[in-house]
Amino acid sequence: MAEDTRVTKQDLADQNFPKVFAEGFAADKPEEQSFVRRDLVPAAAGGQLVARPDVSINAAELDVAKTMSMVTGFFPEFYHNDVARCWAVIQLSKRWTKFDRATNSWIHLDPVYIASQTYLVESNDGRKTVGYSSQFIGSVLDGFVPWAARMRYLYEGQGQERTCTAIAKLRSDPEEFEYTTPPLKLITPKKSPLWQSDPDRQLAYYARRAWARLFAAGVLGGIYDPDELEGEVITGSHRVRDLSHVESLAQRLKRAAPDNGGKGFRPGVVAEGLRAEGPAVEQKRPAIKPKAKKAPKEPSKPKKPVGAAPKARKTKEPREKPRREAAVRAEERPQPPTSMPTTAAKYADYVRVWLAALDTEEAIEARWRSEMRLRNNCGLISDERDLLRAEIDRRIQDLRNAN
Repeated sequence: MAEDTRVTKQDLADQNFPKVFAEGFAADKPEEQSFVRRDLVPAAAGGQLVARPDVSINAAELDVAKTMSMVTGFFPEFYHNDVARCWAVIQLSKRWTKFDRATNSWIHLDPVYIASQTYLVESNDGRKTVGYSSQFIGSVLDGFVPWAARMRYLYEGQGQERTCTAIAKLRSDPEEFEYTTPPLKLITPKKSPLWQSDPDRQLAYYARRAWARLFAAGVLGGIYDPDELEGEVITGSHRVRDLSHVESLAQRLKRAAPDNGGKGFRPGVVAEGLRAEGPAVEQKRPAIKPKAKKAPKEPSKPKKPVGAAPKARKTKEPREKPRREAAVRAEERPQPPTSMPTTAAKYADYVRVWLAALDTEEAIEARWRSEMRLRNNCGLISDERDLLRAEIDRRIQDLRNAN
C-alpha cells in the first residue's frame, strides 16, 4: 500500500517536519511563492513600480503558518494545529509594518509577538473571538498613529466618580483632540482584576482605546480588548496569569461563612478584635550588657611536699540570683507569635493586626518587606497582594496626614 502523503493535524501536532515540508520550503523557490500574480503600478513619486496590495495566498506564508502551528510555549494553545488562524496573524503582521522616516528604520510587529498578546473570548452563544491585550493595543497606537507628541492623561474626581481624559495631537494638525471616559461606576464590564487594584491604569487604557477609535479609527479596525468583547476569556498567553475568575478574599470568606458557623467576612471585624485586645504595645529588645573581662590568672603556687596532710576543700556557695529579676527579664523578652498564618485569609487578618499596631512609615515598610517569604508560603496571588498593599498605602497616607 502506498504511503499516505496528505498532511494532517496530527502531523502538525507531532511536528513532523519531513512530511509537512516534503517538497522543501516555498521560500527557496521564488517562482512558486505566489498563487496569484501581483500587478505592478507606478508609485506616486519617482516613477518606480510598486506592488499593489492583494489578498492572495502566498506559498511562503503558508509554510510560516504551518511552522507556527507546530510551535508550543510561545503563544496561546488555541494556535496549535490551526494553520488558518496562524495565517491570519501573518496578515495582521503585514498590516502593521511601515518604514519610519523619523528614525530611518522599519516598524514591524512580527507574528509571534502578535499571537503572544492575544486571548480567546467565548460569548454566551458559544462564538469565539480573538481579543488583544491592552499592552499590545498601546504598542500598535504608538507605532502607527501619526503623533505630534505622546498622549497625556488627566484624572478628575475620586472613587467611583473618577474619570480620565486622554489628550493627544496629530502631526500637521494644530488642534488637540480629547476624550474623557465615563465615571468609573458606569464602566462595564470590568473583567481585569486591575479595575480593583489599579483603577487609574485601567481608566487610561479605556481612554486610549476610545480616543483611537474616535480620531484614528483605521489603526485599530477589528482589534478589541477582552473588556470590549461579549463573553468570558477562556484562554490566553501562558506568560500572563489569568485572574479573571479568581475570587477575591472577601468573596471567599463570604462563601465559606455558611460552613463556618456564620463566621466569615464582616466589615469592622478586625477593628473589634483590636479593641477587645486593648492597645498594642511595641516591645523593645533588652540591651545586651558587655561581658566582664576575666581577671588575669595568679602565678602557680609551689607544690606541697609529699606526705603533707591535704587541706579541707572549701565548698563554693551558689551565687544567688533574685528570682524576681529573672522573671522580669523573661517578661521583657519579645515573645514570638503564638501561630503564624498558613493561608491567604489568615495572612490578611494577620497583616491588619500589625498594620494597626505600627505607627511609623519606616516600621510598616520594613515589616512588609520582611514577610515576602511568608506571603509566598501562604499562597497569596497578585490580586490579594495588591489589595493588602492598597490598605498599607492608605495607612501610610493617614500617618503622613496626621504628622
